[in-house]
Amino acid sequence: MLYAISLFPILLYLLLVRSLDGFALSSFKKFMPAFLWGLIICTVIFVLVQLLKVDLSWEIVLVEELLKYLPIAIIVYRHRISFFTETIIYGAAAGAGFATAENIFYVYFNSGMFTVGDSIIRGFGTSLLHIGCTALASSLGLVISKLVHHKIPKFSQFITIICALIPSLLIHFLYNLFLLPAFVQLILVMAVTIPLLIIINDIDNRIIHKWLDMCINNDIILLAAMREGKLKDTAAGQYLMSIKDRFQPEMFFDIWNYVCLFLELSIAAKSRMIMKEAGIDIPLDEKAHQENLEKIAEWKALHKTIGLAAAMALNPISNIKSADKWVIHELL
Repeated sequence: MLYAISLFPILLYLLLVRSLDGFALSSFKKFMPAFLWGLIICTVIFVLVQLLKVDLSWEIVLVEELLKYLPIAIIVYRHRISFFTETIIYGAAAGAGFATAENIFYVYFNSGMFTVGDSIIRGFGTSLLHIGCTALASSLGLVISKLVHHKIPKFSQFITIICALIPSLLIHFLYNLFLLPAFVQLILVMAVTIPLLIIINDIDNRIIHKWLDMCINNDIILLAAMREGKLKDTAAGQYLMSIKDRFQPEMFFDIWNYVCLFLELSIAAKSRMIMKEAGIDIPLDEKAHQENLEKIAEWKALHKTIGLAAAMALNPISNIKSADKWVIHELL
């Protein structure tokens, strides 16, 4: 009974977080590793603390939060995540895995003293603390990643992304001080964390909508101009023609194909993203999927062929950012 009371709220929180993903940005195959990671590191920390028989306070908070956040920080650093909703979901999954193992240990090793009230506090309060702290750090890490990208050395970028943990460390440490009655702390955690995650998700959805509306429209206009030979009618087309003389004819032909392929893939992927948000998820058949994979492979090959200088010259019109790459790879 105590196990169910302490673990059931974790499931509720995960269902709430997953319900925020209107664009179907996350996948089960990525969600589960994050959950299992949290489960494993909690078990390892618990075993080590018992073996070493040490009494830790702020140190254990640092270790817990750092290890929960570390794989997500690495993914953010490598620009494998582009949207806040993803960071919330994967951060929540890692926190939920940690909270699941921790609650099981608390109930098992304190079975004689653990009450229903304790299970409620741990299930609804401490579990949400772990989920919220990791989700918050992950979201802040993504913000920092976008701010410092290409502005400071790579190692410094990673360190600044790790520094996104600071607010979560402070929240967790204050929670562990028990400055207020346990039930009051539970209410405060729920009152702050749940609305905060919903607000972050709402902001992210607005950003995604704006990005989709703007980018898909620009992509369609440019692709149509390229196919119809009316580049002078668009600013992007005029820019593309202005750089033509910088490259050999053979190289410019590859550049042309590179931009066309990107636009085709981008439009198709973003269209599927819009359909998913509307609840229309039509799986690609094997033939279409294979064609898309071949186009992506060709696009990557052309990227290597044209080289870094040409790719950088195309940035003002092709706008190939991490979000665009994510959409192409994830949805096609």
